[in-house]
Amino acid sequence: MVQQMTSRLLAVVMAVAVSSGLLAHATQGPRPAMTSAAPVSFKLPKVKLPTASDLQMTAHRVSNQTLILIDPRSEPIRTAFLRDREALEKLRHDPKSKVKGNLNEYISMQQVKLQVLEDDALDQLSRSALSVADARISEMHHVVAHARATVNQSGGPDQPQSGDHSG
Repeated sequence: MVQQMTSRLLAVVMAVAVSSGLLAHATQGPRPAMTSAAPVSFKLPKVKLPTASDLQMTAHRVSNQTLILIDPRSEPIRTAFLRDREALEKLRHDPKSKVKGNLNEYISMQQVKLQVLEDDALDQLSRSALSVADARISEMHHVVAHARATVNQSGGPDQPQSGDHSG
């Protein structure tokens, strides 16, 4: 208790000393301008700030790497999910996209499909059903391939491809 009171008193004394010094400095009056010095200009580099999807992908990578350390058997599933999710994000930002309609909504729907497949694969892995988990990885790759084909075709996501029954 004595130490706490001493610390508070010391903090008050320091605050008064700093305030006094600032007040004394401010009352000295204006200083003459330096005429011989050249004006200083700073050029800040142009920095591209990360987008929300960049930050989200980084968070997914960190969490997946942590989960892989906890359960090494899940590495193929989590790696496939990240790779496919990043591929969908690249499609979202592809300037050559021929999509008619809402590309962001379409890509988000495909990412939800990937998430469902990843969750199912991890669930099957926990039940030791490795063949089903491998099948879900293949389905995840199929979702990305289908999205890539849809984005690159002239019809866009509003018109399903012929022969596509995956919804």
